[in-house]
Order: sequence, then C-alpha cells, then structure tokens
Amino acid sequence: MPKWKYFSYNPLSHLINSSVNEIILPDLHIHTAMSADATDDAEEYVNRAIELGIPVIGISDHFDFNPIDRSFGCYDYEKARNTVGELRAKYNGVIKILLGVEITYESPFHDDIVAGLDGKDFDYVIGSIHYVDGVMASERSSISEYEKRDTADAYGVYFREMLRMLDSGLVDIVGHFDLCKRYGIEVYGPFSEDQVPDNLIEKCLRTMIDKNIALEINSSGYRQSPNEPYPGEAIIRSYLNMGGRRITTGSDAHDISRTGSGLSEIGSLLERLGIEEVFIYKNRQPILFNIG
Repeated sequence: MPKWKYFSYNPLSHLINSSVNEIILPDLHIHTAMSADATDDAEEYVNRAIELGIPVIGISDHFDFNPIDRSFGCYDYEKARNTVGELRAKYNGVIKILLGVEITYESPFHDDIVAGLDGKDFDYVIGSIHYVDGVMASERSSISEYEKRDTADAYGVYFREMLRMLDSGLVDIVGHFDLCKRYGIEVYGPFSEDQVPDNLIEKCLRTMIDKNIALEINSSGYRQSPNEPYPGEAIIRSYLNMGGRRITTGSDAHDISRTGSGLSEIGSLLERLGIEEVFIYKNRQPILFNIG
C-alpha cells in the first residue's frame, strides 16, 4: 500500500457553526469568470468558502480546445496562475487554494490538449466528457440527440470516449463521471449500469484504478434532474468494491452562490459508505485529506 502524504486541517472556530456536526469537504471544482459559462472572480469564491468553513478550494476553469465550445480561447493560464498565487499569499493560514483546470476531452483534439497542457504547473487536471458526437451532454439540446438513439448507443458513445481519455494519461481526476444521465434520464428513464453496453462502466472504473486516476463525486447532480451526485451511489459502491480509493469532491460551482453546494449531502453519503478520507492534489500528486 502506498504511503500517502496527509493534509491536516484545523478549522478556525469562528468560521464554523459548532452546533452543526457535519463533515467539511474540499471543493475542487469551481469555475470563475475565466470560464465562459461562469461568473464571479476567484477572490469572491475564496471569501465565500471561508464563510462556509470550507478548508480547501480549487479553481478549475474550463480549458477547451474545440472551436465550437463557448469557452474556446477563454482560458488564460498566466492570469489564473498569478491570481491563485496572489490569493494564496493573501489568505495564507486561512484557507488552502489550489490551481486546477477542467479539460473537455474529445479524441479528435487530443494533440491540441497535449500541447495546451504542456509546461503548465497545475495542481490537478480534471478530465470531463461534455460532448456526445458533438452535442453537449450537459445541455438540454442533447435530448434531441438521445431521441435518435437507443440507450446502449447513446451511453456507449459517451463511455467509449471516456476510456480513450483515461488511456491518454492526461488527467488526474474524472469529472462528473456519468454526466450523460443529466438529460438521458428524460429519454431513457432512471440511469443504471445495466443501460451501458459492453461493461463499459466497469472498464472505465478498472482503468481509473489501474492508472491511479481519481473519481470525483460532483454535487451538481443534486440541483439538476438526476437529484443525485455524479456518479450515483451504485457506481461509487462499484468503484469501492473494485478496490478504488481515490475520491475527490466538488460542487461544480459557476457562481459564488453554488460554492460548496451539495457538499454536506456528499459528506453524508461518504459517511454512509464508510469513507473517512478523500484526496486533494498538489503539483499533480495526491494528498490524503482525513474527514473521519
């Protein structure tokens, strides 16, 4: 078993309502105004996280390579790095601030992604599948595409692209693992592993474990049509039963009102599953964060 580094956190008592006994989790999935679909500056998120008692946040804006994506050309690495550096200095000892990034993996743009990430000092890279054959899985327009396909075809395309992403070696964390269900459930009904062909979910989870890629539990699903996180509890249990251990947590906030949103529900889920540790990252190396 690897000897993980641990991050210890002693929350400042004035930041947390001591009458509430809840798990305080890191929020590693936050989008600032540097993402085309988000608002609010990084410092506003930092201040909101401090108010909530969140010990660690990660600024993880979209870095997209498909010219049709609205965030294409928006990402400014130097600005992001400098901003996080200034905030770390200003809030040192109050909150830990990480520099992450979220890439949309599309295999036709593989070489562009490799070049885009080269030489950049991120703490972690979230890899996400946002498109199903050119249609955004996270937007309502995907429903019309799902209506043209049977369940196995639609979900199979999504998870085969995920396997390609996992094999690329480019990412540290898989973002919102089963995002395809966001609008897929309106066409195909409640999402389950049985709807996905060729054991693709199992293959993805196994590849993640073998390649030491973390599974993000993304709370945005609680405020969307699935009314459960990405991924749902059944997939998390499958991951754990297969020996998976690397889990990260994130709100996928696109404005400061969503900072930490749903993390208390994730905390309850982790407690029910017997999980006492999650991971954060520094310089693309995993660090255990004890929540037990």
